[in-house]
Amino acid sequence: MLMLSVIMSASALFSSCDPEEEYEFYSPLLGSWVLVEDNYGPVVNEYDRSYFTFYSSGEGVYESYDVDGYEITAPIAWETNDDLLYVYIWDELWRYRWYVSGSKLVLMSIDGDGARLVFRMY
Repeated sequence: MLMLSVIMSASALFSSCDPEEEYEFYSPLLGSWVLVEDNYGPVVNEYDRSYFTFYSSGEGVYESYDVDGYEITAPIAWETNDDLLYVYIWDELWRYRWYVSGSKLVLMSIDGDGARLVFRMY
């Protein structure tokens, strides 16, 4: 009986993982967020709003409106490193310092424009 237990334990240790299996993780960023405030104050016009959706796979979606009011939807990849958020969109990298407080996500751009963006989970 003891020998069977040892063999079963050893086989569990040496079993391989499926390389096709996606790595998923937990982050307080997971979910959908809508922009409610920027450097100029509350965002009240729906065409000034933008949206992030973060999935546990490290992928997501960014939605916004162009200057003519047409909706733009783009796939993103994202990752965090402590309080830094990296969003890969189009051929660009957006970098933010971030924190979540209750149902609010605060992003502070570290790429020169100094934007402070407040999102609410929806």
